[in-house]
Amino acid sequence: MPATVRTLKLMRTDRPPQVTAAAAVVMDAASGQVVYEKNSHAHRANASTTKMMTALLALENAKLDDVVTAGPDVKVEPTIIGLDPGDQLTVEQLLYGLLLPSGNDAAIALAEYVGGSIPRFAAMMNAKAAQLGMKDSHFVTPNGLDAEGHYSSAYDLALLARAAMQNPVFEKIVATKEYRVTGPVKWVFKNNNRMLDSYPGADGIKTGYTDNAGRCLVSSATRKGRRAIAVVLDSVDLWGDSSALLDYFFASYSWETLRVADVPLGDYGRNGGLRRTVARSEAEIAFPIWQRTYLRWFFSMSSSSSREDGAVGAVSYYLFGKKVAEIELYDAGG
Repeated sequence: MPATVRTLKLMRTDRPPQVTAAAAVVMDAASGQVVYEKNSHAHRANASTTKMMTALLALENAKLDDVVTAGPDVKVEPTIIGLDPGDQLTVEQLLYGLLLPSGNDAAIALAEYVGGSIPRFAAMMNAKAAQLGMKDSHFVTPNGLDAEGHYSSAYDLALLARAAMQNPVFEKIVATKEYRVTGPVKWVFKNNNRMLDSYPGADGIKTGYTDNAGRCLVSSATRKGRRAIAVVLDSVDLWGDSSALLDYFFASYSWETLRVADVPLGDYGRNGGLRRTVARSEAEIAFPIWQRTYLRWFFSMSSSSSREDGAVGAVSYYLFGKKVAEIELYDAGG
């Protein structure tokens, strides 16, 4: 199909951002589709972005009102909330201390409470990473301080953030700018994620820094019901890089829900007669705005007469020869 003048104008504006980060990725939170990446699968130290995993495991394996007593090894510099051995806070309070000011001591307290020990908690972290499909990650510490064998990737951290943001408590905490614990000891936890104040729609997630990892940020922003997750690792311009990636997502991409559910799509031969097919689901994709005109779909039947899932065919969607979505078809009966 020839490109129209409007399409050509849109193509000229579709320029991926130039970022200083050594590794970066932008992901559509709803679908998990990556719209930009730079060294996204490279193994890198990931600093306190690790605490997303610590928080998620605490939320899945403990109650918010559980009381945690800090152990003798709780003090871990440099970033702390000030826990002393014997101090008591609830899991919920520690989560705020973990995710807002990035307390390393809060991470230790939660890990020991949930896992029984740091090594056992690390094993839980790696098991969860495998469950989420994080193939480029290995965790050793619950706080992300530099350690041999502790690493992740920009893509894996986006996967982790996507999963964590589906937990409403995690989602609420990382969007909070300040949290106070009242008496008898007063605690004030302030969020060090400046995106919450500077970027329209920003609603999380986690900063990180060590000498080895450099400056890192996993950020989230939501506009018109659409959430983007951006990850930058070892960035010279942390806030600028993150803003540029999110801007690219919201300004350059379009989203489309592909619906063919409950609509008869075609005939196929079965048991000597013609049967109709129907779709029971829909698919959602994101793509550069200028590519909308070029979205194509194809109806196909399965070469197998009896698939385990019962599907007899599919509608496949393509952009420039690349499959971007597929909706399975089933026998409509009759």
